[in-house]
Amino acid sequence: IIKGVNAIAEQNQMTLKDFLAKLDLFVHGQTIATNTVIQRNGPKTALLCTEGFRDVIHFRDGFKPQRYNIQLQPPKDFIPRYLRLPIVERLNYKGDIIKPLDEKSVMQAVAVLKKEKVEAVAVSFLWSIVDASHEQKVKQIIKNELPDIPVVASSDALPILREWERTTCTILSAYVLPGISKYMVELEDWLQSNGFRHPLLVMQLNGGTSTVAKLLEKSINSIASGPAAAPMAGLFASKRMDVDDVITVDMGGTSFDVSLVTKGVPSLTRDLKIHENPVGVAAVDVHSIGAG
Repeated sequence: IIKGVNAIAEQNQMTLKDFLAKLDLFVHGQTIATNTVIQRNGPKTALLCTEGFRDVIHFRDGFKPQRYNIQLQPPKDFIPRYLRLPIVERLNYKGDIIKPLDEKSVMQAVAVLKKEKVEAVAVSFLWSIVDASHEQKVKQIIKNELPDIPVVASSDALPILREWERTTCTILSAYVLPGISKYMVELEDWLQSNGFRHPLLVMQLNGGTSTVAKLLEKSINSIASGPAAAPMAGLFASKRMDVDDVITVDMGGTSFDVSLVTKGVPSLTRDLKIHENPVGVAAVDVHSIGAG
């Protein structure tokens, strides 16, 4: 990005600072989060969950991705079982406390996080969608004990029914957060120290944009950020030929992304999966494979 911006300033026979000072809008699409998930090269991540429910991400929704394929091997769990740490707590579906939060079990989990040198943490309790107080308490304890480690709670990431989707969304949010945080903050600081006077905007998976600060609060929206722009770009090009139905292909160095635009409108879905892991939030319907 830095090389590209410098090159454009040079082509316009302007200094970098003069060029950036004249810009009103800078929108950035990126595939860092998607590539991190596809290539599984993100930070060491742990999950804190309600006792008895640490195998939610293993059992998934009970269906095989190809349910009639008897040769199909189960997908590799995103977090190994020894880093899925049970916390003693339980609410029922009404929000009544069945088991109070046992802070001793939280501190035992924190000891494991420290020992294993975990770099990101997801917290997803069974009925936090009704009452998030246990989840938020645990999140605060971890932040106090491990202030440099990002923590994402499911009540912040995706407060909806269906524990597999909600838990996976929370895990993915925590998994991509360190990488995009460092990248986005450094880029925005560089832009503003060189004369850009506005917030950096980042493409989100729903096709809209967000500031860096807001995106880092909802880091799941950074997945499929770059590819989400492709259907709109394809539509812009196709309208000049009076075509409303197009298939867009966005090929980069590490991913190949395909989307369908029907009657001039990109498709949105809540069923978007990245390598068989549900994202959970509404997204432009883009299919990605890890092959640039």
